[in-house]
Amino acid sequence: MNNNILHKLFLTLTLGASAQDKITVTGNVSDETGEPIIGATVMEALTTNGVVTDFDGNFKIQVKNEKATLKISYIGMIAQNIRVGNQRHVKVVLKDENKSLGEVVVVGYGHQKKESVVGAIGQVSNKELLQSPSANVSQALSGKVAGLVTTVRCRKS
Repeated sequence: MNNNILHKLFLTLTLGASAQDKITVTGNVSDETGEPIIGATVMEALTTNGVVTDFDGNFKIQVKNEKATLKISYIGMIAQNIRVGNQRHVKVVLKDENKSLGEVVVVGYGHQKKESVVGAIGQVSNKELLQSPSANVSQALSGKVAGLVTTVRCRKS
């Protein structure tokens, strides 16, 4: 019976100690221009523990201990690994990855790679749209892309 009590005491102390070792780390993720990166992934390395940055690029994560490493990543950016150590707040600046991305076509319900789109694709630059005086996007696009039919729908509020 004494062995059972000692075993339970040992487990309680061990589990209690591991819970106390957890460290809360806060931080901010931005790009090279200082703009916050929304939706960057912050993972504790070699675990499934992770969070995503908020609208201001901020995050808060609990890691196992000071030996933990945070992996911060975002699509199109070079990932960074940061050892927690005695840091409780980290400021991370992610740099653009200089790899060329394939062209992406934005469609009304998602996105696709350019090569997987069936049909014709037309392109209108921002400069072209801004040069023509128009009341709405439909008018601005009118006559710019061959075969494009645009309409404007007005809803009652």
